[in-house]
Formats: sequence, C-alpha cells, structure tokens
Amino acid sequence: MSWPSFEFYMNKMRKIFEQVYRVMKYGRVICVNVSDYYEKGRRYPIIARFIVMLEDVGFNYVATIIWKKPYGTGGGGSSPGASQAGNFIQSRNPLYFKPDDITEGIIVMRKGSIDFDKLPPSVKEFKYSDQEMKELQPYFVNVWEFPPQNQSERYHPSQFPEKLPELCIKLFSLPGDVVLDPFAGSGTSGKVAKKLNRSSIQIEIDGKYIPIIKKRLGWGEKKLGREVVYRYYDMLEQERLVNKNSKVAIG
Repeated sequence: MSWPSFEFYMNKMRKIFEQVYRVMKYGRVICVNVSDYYEKGRRYPIIARFIVMLEDVGFNYVATIIWKKPYGTGGGGSSPGASQAGNFIQSRNPLYFKPDDITEGIIVMRKGSIDFDKLPPSVKEFKYSDQEMKELQPYFVNVWEFPPQNQSERYHPSQFPEKLPELCIKLFSLPGDVVLDPFAGSGTSGKVAKKLNRSSIQIEIDGKYIPIIKKRLGWGEKKLGREVVYRYYDMLEQERLVNKNSKVAIG
C-alpha cells in the first residue's frame, strides 16, 4: 500500500499501536516485522523510527531480532537488475554501491514489565518439553535464518512464512493466550495461532482478503476435544447500519 508521505505513514502506525497498547495485557509483548521504507528515491530506517515511536506510545524495548533470508531472495535477487547492488555490479564504481537487502527486523516491545510473584500458577508452572526446547534452540539468538514465503504460494504481496509467527508465538506467549494481528493480510498469524492452541483476533482493512483468511483458518470447522468459536465483525457494515438507522431531528 502506498501512502501520501512517510510522516503520514508513521502517524497512521502510531494511531494503530496506541490502540494495540490500550487493549494489551500488562507484561505481554508485541513483535513487529518491518523493513525499510522507500519514498521517491529516499530510504527511511523503519526499525529505528518504529522503536522511538513505540517507546513514545508506552512500550518498553526488549530486543531487535534480525530475520536473515538466503541470498537470492527479496532484495538480494540473483539478477543484477533485480538487486540494489546492480548499479555497482555494472559500473564497478564505489559511488554506486548499495547492499542487497536480505534481512528484515522483528522489533520486540513489552507493555510494562513482568511481576512473576503475581502470575497465576498455571503461567508460572508452564514448561516446554525437552523436544520443544531442542527445536527452539537455534532461535535463542537475535538472528533467525529461514526463507521467505514462496512466491507461487503467496495469497498476499507482503505475506511472511509461517515460521515467523510460529517463533514469535511460541517464544512470547502461552497456550490459551490471544494473538492480536492488526495487519492480518491473508491470515498467516491466525492460522499458526490456531495450530499452536492460541486464540486470535485478525484485523484486515482490505475486504478482498476476508474469504482467504476464513479459508486458511478453516472457518466453521469443528475440532475434536475442544470447542472452536468463530466470529466475524464487519466494521464498515456496522457503520452503514448505524448511519441508515440514525434519525436527525430538525427544528
């Protein structure tokens, strides 16, 4: 999606994350996957700007995780014309050099802090199994390596692979928690949350993705052993109904 200006974009993001902060539980975290913003040939350092903005909203900084993709994906295309380094490769002049982008950032911020003494026993006593810890061990560092979503399997132009929300959900939440995604896109985080026994709230501004989200979440299907409740709320439709039923008194 294009925006009128970078500042307009940042103001929009701030308003969204103010509402995210408002509804979040104290002590819980957000994971924000971002890459640099380009506007009219200028490059803006989104990670730096987002951290400042999120701190201003009220979040406390936890970490920045770098998602490293294999070379030849994303901005680091195999063709010189498809990469930022293309001009340098063709000219061999250092003044033209720009590195190919094969990373994105995952900003981790917390609302408040954790008071372990006040946590319920079910939270304090939860532990992953030895096998689960072994599977998570490669991601105990702040550089995660896995490929992006295959182009032929994308439902959305900005779709990330399931591995990204899987790690964020496993490492920063517990089974039974609610995962909120204010930029649902094609519903990847919701699909993964369901698989990991978390509830999710998916918010998407573009209505054409709603059927895709429902399909990927298995909308309406029943599960053995636990009840799954699906709810859909169309804010624009609700606004139309309110406007339709409103009466204005004159005189």
